[in-house]
Amino acid sequence: PVLKTYGTYGQRLIPTNGGHAVAGYTSGFAVSNQAAIIIGQNGNTILRGFTDGQFEQDVNGNGRSDAEDLWVNIIHYFDVPEPACLLLAAAGLALLRRRFRR
Repeated sequence: PVLKTYGTYGQRLIPTNGGHAVAGYTSGFAVSNQAAIIIGQNGNTILRGFTDGQFEQDVNGNGRSDAEDLWVNIIHYFDVPEPACLLLAAAGLALLRRRFRR
């Protein structure tokens, strides 16, 4: 295995202007200013405060990395119709593949 290190693994986010945090860096309870994923006010945007490279594992054993699972879930959240969904998924997977090959 190739050891990958990053100078910054992620940022703690603060939702503003009607956005809301849907995931954070604490377990069991919400803490202000510790958001990891924010959905924008109108639900049209998602901001992730972390990189994909640290999620190469497959914790749920479905044969895909956890980073890929997250991208699939984000695409499904937006309920993007075909064939645009395939294009977005392919773009996300291409970025993951390029990132993991470095």
